[in-house]
Amino acid sequence: MRIMSLLYIGIKNNDWLLVYGFFGFLLFLLWVCLEPTLDILARFFLRHNHFSIALKFANCSIFIFGKDLYILTVKGSALNMLKRYDEALISLEESQKLGYDHPFLYANLGYCNNYLGNYEKALDYFKSASEIDPNEFGYLYSISRISIGLGNYDEALRYINQARELNENNELLDELIEDINNLSD
Repeated sequence: MRIMSLLYIGIKNNDWLLVYGFFGFLLFLLWVCLEPTLDILARFFLRHNHFSIALKFANCSIFIFGKDLYILTVKGSALNMLKRYDEALISLEESQKLGYDHPFLYANLGYCNNYLGNYEKALDYFKSASEIDPNEFGYLYSISRISIGLGNYDEALRYINQARELNENNELLDELIEDINNLSD
């Protein structure tokens, strides 16, 4: 409120230096707060399954502020969810080249490569995510599922057992064991 009174006083007294200073200060605040705001909005919409809106905020942030390793990963994740895997892979690999080292990135690279049919690469990325966050059920399940597809049943069983420690009564794990039994016969 006090800041607004300065604007009023500046206009009333024809003190245009004060008025221009006020607007300059507002523009500075906007600039300082805009990048984190765009990033937060992109993450918010990604978490709430509004992937095209998240992508728009991520693209806006990249357009204004340049390529940031985290926002590139958010963009890649949104593209993954929109089933635009080729574009997602470009964004995610760019984030990795910039040095982003987080399970969120590796899991998204894993999902993307899995859908593109690069199963060995997908497996490596999920293992990288699992090394950083060994208590994430989704990574262990994905490693098991891909290992079964590649015929590595012993490795799949090892990861299924790790996943079972986190979630004992999971029907998905029972289905994986059933798949192994059917395929190894």
